[in-house]
Amino acid sequence: MARSLWARAWYAWRDHGPWLLAFRLLNAWNLRTSFNPDEYWQGPEVSHAWRYGDGHLTWEWEKCVALRGVLHPGIFALLLTLLPDWPLLVAYAPRLLQGALASFADLAVYRSAERLGGKALARWALCVQLASWFQLYAVTRTFSSSLESVLAALVIDHLTRRALTGALVLGSLQVAIRPTAAGFWLAWAAWEVGVRVQCGDLHGAFWKLLVPGLQISGVVLSISTFLDSLFYQRFTLVPWNFVQFNLMADGGALYGSHPWHWYLEGLAVTLGTFLPFCCVGVGLGVKHFPSQLFAVGISICLLSLASHKEYRFLLPFFPIFSLLTGQGLQKTIGQLQEERTAKLTCLTIVFLPQIIAALFFCLVHQRGAEAVMAHLRQHPAGDDGVFFLTACHATPFYSFVHGQGPLGYLDCSPGQGSPQKRFFEQPMPVLREIFPEALHNATERAPPKGAALKHCLEYRYRKSWQLPEVFVLWGSLLAHEPRMGQWLEINRYQLEVELQDGVWSEGPYDVELWPSFSIWRKQPSFLASEFK
Repeated sequence: MARSLWARAWYAWRDHGPWLLAFRLLNAWNLRTSFNPDEYWQGPEVSHAWRYGDGHLTWEWEKCVALRGVLHPGIFALLLTLLPDWPLLVAYAPRLLQGALASFADLAVYRSAERLGGKALARWALCVQLASWFQLYAVTRTFSSSLESVLAALVIDHLTRRALTGALVLGSLQVAIRPTAAGFWLAWAAWEVGVRVQCGDLHGAFWKLLVPGLQISGVVLSISTFLDSLFYQRFTLVPWNFVQFNLMADGGALYGSHPWHWYLEGLAVTLGTFLPFCCVGVGLGVKHFPSQLFAVGISICLLSLASHKEYRFLLPFFPIFSLLTGQGLQKTIGQLQEERTAKLTCLTIVFLPQIIAALFFCLVHQRGAEAVMAHLRQHPAGDDGVFFLTACHATPFYSFVHGQGPLGYLDCSPGQGSPQKRFFEQPMPVLREIFPEALHNATERAPPKGAALKHCLEYRYRKSWQLPEVFVLWGSLLAHEPRMGQWLEINRYQLEVELQDGVWSEGPYDVELWPSFSIWRKQPSFLASEFK
């Protein structure tokens, strides 16, 4: 039996795997835009710090907070140990790895659909999986949610071939990587146990489901807890810290609050033109995977309880959305019978907007962050390094300019009156605090110094820096504070390049049109007369 399963898996990979791998690697390589800081700062940046000794760990990694587990960035750290330390490879290898993993998710969706409805359904589901603008934009990024999405696709593959043990192992890894996945699995287990009890199969509910589930999840979560405890140098239960902060204390509200129904909008935006066909597929898919659909619904409801919501948190549900949308499209197009023109029109209306949106968000929208780091790779700063006068975590960091340093930025650890907030309220007096050795052209007092959420974070609010060789500025800073240009001038900085960030972006001054970054480099002292 095992040999037969491996044989079928090999044949499926041989037929589709190589081109799916090539597709996702191209997808990953051609991403030149940023989505959310976590894709850099909670994965590649952490692994770079562990592997090379230079890198920045955000406040979530402090021992007194311990909100992050080592499993996800540990995968990237292991990858970096196997690769030569070429800057371009170090910057993009984690994303390429995630792209390779995403190809296995694509194959899993195809195989699952093939079991449910044959090759015709498998082709529809795969087309949806590969053409989804949101997956092209997000699934190859180095989010923990992206890896969770891959694991979710593999779970569906295992469940459709009744390989429960493998599904439970993968599900436990999901929870270890991102604890919010526990909601899905608790709901799924409740449904499955309820069905078995209703059928009078108490023995199966207990010995074939609950006991193996507890054993497998216990082992996986014990291993992840052991690794986390080694890193934090004391017993640390990261999932519990995560639940306490995000659910009990609603700590995610620090990054924005949304109404309870926000994920209804999120589904409409991320699914786009696939939404009506996904809804049709829900009705068709109830008989095939009722427990998974129930668990998805409960998971989204649980995510809706938190004030802070993001589109990327929906990524783990997209493998099942691809199956449902494939079913809906197959049924809808099938009803058009021999009307070829109608079929082509329908397919164009459905797929063309997805492709246009993917091209825009993958290549244009918020491309400035990686463009800044590409410029710094090609024109590195000297020993005095780079300082970012931008929104907190607006660009990648050490992992994208491997071998350079030091790098500094305006800290935004949680609390009242962070350096970032104070700077954009009154830039000039705060500059006097951050760079005491600089020449200053402002005399007003700075806003009161803030207080971090926890005492162990206070040092992040009190840092001062030497003047760097390079400043990276949020483009509209000079328009909001004209004296900023004078300050740069009297300290011998000259504009080197301005890099566009797309059509719109949400920066320190809220949403702006035609945003940009500007890079300023310090000139040698013998050129000082040019600035007078």
